[in-house]
Amino acid sequence: MIRIQKIVTSITCLVMASMLSGCKDRPKSNIEEAEKVAMSYMENKYNKTFILNSCNETNFSFDKESVYIQARMKLSDSYKEYFVDVKPSFTDEDKDGFYDSYEVVSDDYMCDIIEPMIKEDMDNILREAGFNSFISSVDQISQDGIGNGGHGLLSDFPVITNHEFDLTTFMHDFDFSFFYLIGIPISASNDQTKSKIIDSFTSLVSNDLIFFTFIHIQTRTLLK
Repeated sequence: MIRIQKIVTSITCLVMASMLSGCKDRPKSNIEEAEKVAMSYMENKYNKTFILNSCNETNFSFDKESVYIQARMKLSDSYKEYFVDVKPSFTDEDKDGFYDSYEVVSDDYMCDIIEPMIKEDMDNILREAGFNSFISSVDQISQDGIGNGGHGLLSDFPVITNHEFDLTTFMHDFDFSFFYLIGIPISASNDQTKSKIIDSFTSLVSNDLIFFTFIHIQTRTLLK
């Protein structure tokens, strides 16, 4: 048994060494160029002034196309940090040792824009179903197509205003999902109430895209 373990360990080490060796042959990321692409994308798309906090390359596997350059930015008048995910072209035509170009894949600033819109639409569905005593929040907005380690929504997600937003249409057209957390008083919490809440949403939106979390709280805490 000991001999078998040694053989397996040796084979594993050889495979890992080979994969790591392959990674060394790929071009490098020009972080300064990636920073410029990320900054230009954010300022042109959102028409706001951002400050770059950091920009680093990240690998999520040994596959060369798992390379991301993650830029962290904040608005000039805020401390909240946002991620901008940049991918290199994976080509080096001029043979200078660096990737030829970079493009933004996704960012999570858009999540801040649509979060209150999603919350308003979801809250209105509850009120129309006869619920008035509740608190709610929206969390973990994500879009299908975001790779490992990606953030927020894809770069082609449009900038929208509140009067343009329609939850059902956007979920269908852009295939994004989120968590909608609902807090209801313990006095109103029962299986019938939960079923009514879920039915009020799934009659309009596919239940594959909405995750429900029920939080039981004291009625007087809710009123505060």
